[in-house]
Amino acid sequence: MKVAIQERDREAEDVMREERDRCTKMIQKVESDTGSLRSNMNSLLAERDKRVAKMEQNMKKQQAAHSAGPKKINDRQQRIEKEKVELEKQQRQRERKKRSVEINCQKSRVWIAGYSKRTWRMGQALTTVYPSLGAYLNTYGLDNLELCTLGPNASYYARWRNGRWWSWASEETSTAIFVAQSSGSHIKAIAMGYEGSYVISYGPPNNTSGRIWTLRGISKDTTQPLTNVWTRTSGEKALRQLHST
Repeated sequence: MKVAIQERDREAEDVMREERDRCTKMIQKVESDTGSLRSNMNSLLAERDKRVAKMEQNMKKQQAAHSAGPKKINDRQQRIEKEKVELEKQQRQRERKKRSVEINCQKSRVWIAGYSKRTWRMGQALTTVYPSLGAYLNTYGLDNLELCTLGPNASYYARWRNGRWWSWASEETSTAIFVAQSSGSHIKAIAMGYEGSYVISYGPPNNTSGRIWTLRGISKDTTQPLTNVWTRTSGEKALRQLHST
């Protein structure tokens, strides 16, 4: 009986040992699985942190781009406007014709200037110093002018695009104006000075064929070169015609 008891104890011990070993293996397996799971979780968390950091970085870049966008657009618009103003200024300078007249009269600066595209400008004192011209400008229009010059003592010559013209000048200058515009000729340029001085160039619409002038109060050293050049042109005939009237 004692032997039987010992035999049963061994069997029980073997069963318990097997159960212990089985439980140990199960525990080891659980620990191993837990370690793998923990490792996987750490990897997933690290990957998640990377994605979150990348998303935050992209969001910051987008926010910075959105913040800088309006400023860039505004700077670009300002640059374009500045370039546009500069180009318009250069265009106006190119279009401006050398067709301006200025005279100081009665302590007033009087001027009138013609530009391209049929645009004229004049000083505020012009209509006061030249009331006759001011009245005609009011009637026929400033921008309809084709040619205009100012002289002393309210003298002037003005021609509009419809061919109508008016002048206020000495008798000699008025006669010269009529002569220059006879036989289908047009006055191309005219200047009026003191003591009845004047210079007129004239000719058909597309050419300058002659010049007539009278210069007073100017030294011969100044007038002689002009005489030497102009009397070799067809203006000599017109000059003789003028002085014979």
